Amino acid sequence: MIRALRQTIRPDRLRITHVIGSLDVGGAERALCSLVASIDPALAEMKIVALISGGALIDSVRRQGIEVETLAMRPGRPDPSAVVRLARRLRADRPDLVVTWMYHANLIGGLAAKLADRIPVVWNIRHTWLDPRRSKRSTRWIARVGGALSQRVPDAVVYVAHAAQESHAALGYACPHSSVIPNGFDSDQFRPDPAARRHVRHELGLAPTTKLVGLVGRFHPDKDHGSFLAAAGRVRLSNPQARLLLCGEGVSPENRQLTAWADQNGVRDACHFLGPREDVPRLAAALDVAVCASLTEAFPRAVGEAMACGVPCVVTDVGDAAHLVGNTGRVVPAGDPAALAAGVCELLALDEGARRALGRRARERIVENFSQERVVARHLGLWRQLATGRWSGIDPQRHDRQHAA
Repeated sequence: MIRALRQTIRPDRLRITHVIGSLDVGGAERALCSLVASIDPALAEMKIVALISGGALIDSVRRQGIEVETLAMRPGRPDPSAVVRLARRLRADRPDLVVTWMYHANLIGGLAAKLADRIPVVWNIRHTWLDPRRSKRSTRWIARVGGALSQRVPDAVVYVAHAAQESHAALGYACPHSSVIPNGFDSDQFRPDPAARRHVRHELGLAPTTKLVGLVGRFHPDKDHGSFLAAAGRVRLSNPQARLLLCGEGVSPENRQLTAWADQNGVRDACHFLGPREDVPRLAAALDVAVCASLTEAFPRAVGEAMACGVPCVVTDVGDAAHLVGNTGRVVPAGDPAALAAGVCELLALDEGARRALGRRARERIVENFSQERVVARHLGLWRQLATGRWSGIDPQRHDRQHAA
C-alpha cells in the first residue's frame, strides 16, 4: 500500500488537523480513526481536535501516535467561543489543511479555519438525511446553516455516499468541489476465519452447525432493532434452530426495550445480546448471514466489514447500501419486517456451498472496489491538491460518476 501511495502523492509531508464532535464509538468516529491509522506518518502528520472531551476511541488513537486535543465543550450547550479558541490553536499549529467531520464540527472547524489565516477546509458529510422524527432540531438547524455556508466556508465537501450528496443538494449544499469517497475496509483485519466460526459458537454454547444471523450496531432508533427482531420471529418459523447475534453499544440483556421486542416476537431464547465488543472481526466472520435493518444509513460500515469476512448480507434500501452489496446479497425496503425475514430466509435456504460462494463474491467486491488502500489514496490525493492549491484539472463529480459505474 505504502509504495503505491508514494507513486501518486508528493513526498513532502502534509500537516492535517481533523476536527470532530467526539471520539465516542460511532460510524464517523470509527471512519476517522481507521483513516488516520492507515496513513503512513511519512506522508502526513495528523492531529485530532474533539469538540467534547473523552470518548471510548481516544486511547486507541493515541496508541497510534496521533495527538488528540479537546475543546471541552459541554454536550447540548452552544458555545460560540469554541470557534475563537479553535482558531487560536490552528493559528499556532499552522496546519496545511483542516478536515472536519459531521455537521457541528463542519461549522465550528470551518469558521475557525477561516479565522486562522484562511486555512483550506474539507467538510465531511456522513448522513444521508435527517428524519425530523428521530433527529434533534438543533442538528437539523446546523445542517441547514451548513447548506447556506457551503459555497463560502469549505474548499471541498466529501460525502460518504452518493445518496448523501443528492439529499444535501436539496438542503442547499453547493460547494463547487464536492466528491464522494465511501468508507474503506481493511480486508486483512476483516477476513474469512473458519476458526472464529467454531470458537464463537462454542463460546455461545451452540452446535458447530447452528445457523447464526447477526446485526452489528449500537442501539439507536435509526438501526431499527425492533424490525430486526420482528423479522427474526418470522425467520424462526422456517429455521427453528437459527440463533441471533447482536452486539453494539446498548445492545445488552439489561436493555428492557430490546428484551421486550424479543419476547413479543418469541425469539428471546434465540438471542445473544453481547453489548459493545472489541472483537467484531471474529464475530462478523462467525455469521452465516449479516443484516442491516436500518431506517437510514449513508454507507454502512458493518455491512462492508461482514462482506470482507465473506458473509452475505441482507440490507435495507437506504443510503448507498444497495450499491455496496451489489449482487452479493439481498436488498429489501426499510421498515418492512416481512421483507427482511424473506431475504434472510432466502439466504439461509441456500446450501452451504452456494452461500459460501456468495460470500466469496461479497469479499471480492470489497477488495476490488472499497479497500482501505483505495480510500486512503483518494483522501490523500484530495488533501494534497487542496494544500498545494492545485486541482490539476480534476472534476470530482466526473470521477465519482465513473467510479459509481
